[in-house]
Amino acid sequence: MDHNNAFSAKPSTYHEFDRQLQRILNLRRILAKSQTTTTHDDDDDDELRSEIKKGIPSLLRADIWSSLLGVKDVDECKKEYEKYDTMKEGIADKQIELDIPRCHQYHDLLASPSGHLKFKRILKAWVMANKENVYWQGLDSTLAPFLALYFTDEARAFSCLQRFMKKYLQSFYTKDNTLSLQGYLTVFRQLTAYHDPLLAFHLYNIDFEPDLYAIPWFLTSFTHIFPLQRVYPLFDFIFARTTRIAAISCYFFIRPIKIAFNDDGF
Repeated sequence: MDHNNAFSAKPSTYHEFDRQLQRILNLRRILAKSQTTTTHDDDDDDELRSEIKKGIPSLLRADIWSSLLGVKDVDECKKEYEKYDTMKEGIADKQIELDIPRCHQYHDLLASPSGHLKFKRILKAWVMANKENVYWQGLDSTLAPFLALYFTDEARAFSCLQRFMKKYLQSFYTKDNTLSLQGYLTVFRQLTAYHDPLLAFHLYNIDFEPDLYAIPWFLTSFTHIFPLQRVYPLFDFIFARTTRIAAISCYFFIRPIKIAFNDDGF
């Protein structure tokens, strides 16, 4: 054993521990400041976003997500959620009951009877709260990371889903979402062509259009195709930016396709 290396590693380890501790304390300070304001303060959000570009400690993820989504008043969340009678029969009940048993069932909490019941209540409440929208398969997957994160606080999970949908996905959950989807797919094609013309040309030649693979990415912000441990850092990345970056994110997920093509002589 190299004792010199063993001892020299300790200061580095302590330094990293101290650095992470200081980050957590700084994030707590920013969160505390944002909680004291009665309105949604963009300056606080900018400071928080700047800090979380380095990553979000799992210990603070729940508070940071809800803060950036503007969900701060716990009592207000509960009051809003309790407005909806989720025991009453709804128009999307049958589809919801089909979707829940297939949604992230490797996760112990979400696969439990209590998890299924919470899924159902929150999804039914969303349908009641958004009469201008429709329930599409995939909304259950979009709820999953919020329900897992706020499992003991249904009202907060519901409020975060509401804010997230309105900010990122509202136009997709309508009776006719063709225009919205085509708009995103067009931007995605353009980004791929700009950043990687060879890949875009190859996909075009083999008729591998984004319509064949990318629609679930947009409809669910990738929550339908990735396990939650990958969804969390992805959402951290999205929340750290002010722009709607779905198409940009999609481009980074298609890049491995080129690697596979290269292995086959592309």
